[in-house]
Amino acid sequence: MSLFDARFAYQGQLLPERPGMADLDAVFHDYEAMLFSIMSVLADRYERHPEYPYIDMKIDVLTGKDFAVTDIYGGPQSVYGWIQGRGLEAVVAHCQWLRTHPHLAQGSDLLPRLESVITHVLAALRRIRDKNNGHIFFLMHPDGKPFTIDTTGTAIPIRWSDQIYAYSDLFCAKGMYAAARYLQRQDVEAEALEYCEAVNRAILENRFAVMERAVDPESGPQPPPTGQQQQGPYMIQLGTAALIVSSSGAPDWIEKGLQLLEHVISTHVNLNNKAPFLLPADFWEVATAEGLPYEENGVILSNPGHCIECTGLGLRFTHAAKRSGACTPVQQRRIKDLEDILPQILVRNFHNGFDHEMGGLHEFIDLNTRKPQIARMPWWSLPETIRAAAFAAQVAAASELKEEILRILSAAHNAFVQHYVRKDLFLMAYRVRSAAGEPIDDLLSTADADPGYHTGASILDFLSWVESAEQSDQA
Repeated sequence: MSLFDARFAYQGQLLPERPGMADLDAVFHDYEAMLFSIMSVLADRYERHPEYPYIDMKIDVLTGKDFAVTDIYGGPQSVYGWIQGRGLEAVVAHCQWLRTHPHLAQGSDLLPRLESVITHVLAALRRIRDKNNGHIFFLMHPDGKPFTIDTTGTAIPIRWSDQIYAYSDLFCAKGMYAAARYLQRQDVEAEALEYCEAVNRAILENRFAVMERAVDPESGPQPPPTGQQQQGPYMIQLGTAALIVSSSGAPDWIEKGLQLLEHVISTHVNLNNKAPFLLPADFWEVATAEGLPYEENGVILSNPGHCIECTGLGLRFTHAAKRSGACTPVQQRRIKDLEDILPQILVRNFHNGFDHEMGGLHEFIDLNTRKPQIARMPWWSLPETIRAAAFAAQVAAASELKEEILRILSAAHNAFVQHYVRKDLFLMAYRVRSAAGEPIDDLLSTADADPGYHTGASILDFLSWVESAEQSDQA
C-alpha cells in the first residue's frame, strides 16, 4: 500500500440533510485526501518535463488520458494564462495548508516539490510580462506570444492594446502576488502588487476585456459594449482584495474590496424591489448602464455558479478585512450591511440553479422563465458553493437562515461526491455533466484540468472553517 493510500483512505462520505459540526468533521479527511492527491498529481506532472516551465494539467478528465502533443487546444504548445495564474495561487494555498498541518506531509516530499513549482512558474510568468509590455494572455505559445484558434484549428497571432487588461492578467497578477509573498521575495511582491493595482484600475475605468477567449486577431480583446456592465471582473478581483488583505492587512485594499463588492451588489442584485418582476436577491450576469437586468431576446441570463462564487469571495474578503484590525468604523458598518445581504444571495441563487434530481448546478438560467439556458452542469460551482456556505454560516444572524445554508452545503457536497469525483482518477472531478446527468466532453474555458483552484482553494476555506469551529467548541 502506498504512503498516500495508507494515510488517506478516501471514503466518499455523504452528509445528512441537516449536518452538524460532527458530520462536517466526518468529511474532513476525505477532502484532505482529495487535495493531497491532486497536488501530488500536479507535482508529478510538472517534474516529467523539467524544460517546460509551466503547470501541466493537460489531462482529459473524461478519458483520464493526456491530450495529444499535436492537439492545438490541449497540447503543450498551448499555454493558458488562466491555468498558470490560478494554479500558482492554488499551489501557494496548498503549501500554506501543508505547513500548518505537518501530519499531512509527514514522510512525504510534496511540500518542497510544490515550492519548486511556485519558484519556476513565477519566474516564467515574469519573463512573459517582460516580453509583452506587462501583460499575460489567455492562450499563448510557450514563448509567451498570444494567439487565437480559427475555425480550421490554426493558431492565429493576435494584436493587443497595452491599455486593455483581461482575466488572464487578473488571475496571473494575484497568483504572482501570492507566490512572491510566500517566497518572501519583496522585490517581486512589489512588482506583483503594482500588477494587481493596474488590473483594478482597468476594471474601474472600463478597460477590461471580458471576452478574451474568442477575439478578432486584428482588434484583440475589447471591453463590453456601451450600455453593458459585466459582474465577472469585479467578482474575481474580490479574490485579489481578499488575498492581499489577508496576507498584509493593507488598508487601501480594504477600501478597494468594499468598492468592488458594493458595485456588484448595487448593479447586479435585485434588492429593494429594483426589478419588481424578479425575486428578491436574484443576480443577473449582465447589467444595463443604469444597473438593471440586461435583457436580450426576452432572456435575462443568470449564472448561479458565478452568483455563489461572488458570495464566497465577498465573504472571504469581509472575513479578512475584519481580522486585519485595520477597518475604520464606517468600513465596519459597510461590512455589516454586506454580510446581511450575501447569505441571502447564496440561498436565492442556489435554489435558482440547483437540480435536485440530477445533482448539479445549471450553468445558466433565464430569470424570466426560471429555466436552464445551456444544458450542462459544471463541477466548479459545487466546491464554490461549499466555500460560500462555510463563510455564510459564520455571519448568518438568524438560526433558520444558518440551517438553510447548512442544507445547501450538504446538497452541494453530496452532489459533488456522488456525481463528479472520480475515485479512479486521483480524486479529480468530471468537468461537466449534461442535463441528463452524464459526464460529457466539454472543455469549458480551457482544455487543461483544474490546478486545484476551484476545487482545492474553495475546499481549503471550508476546512479552515471546520477547524476553527472545532477549536471554538473546545475553548
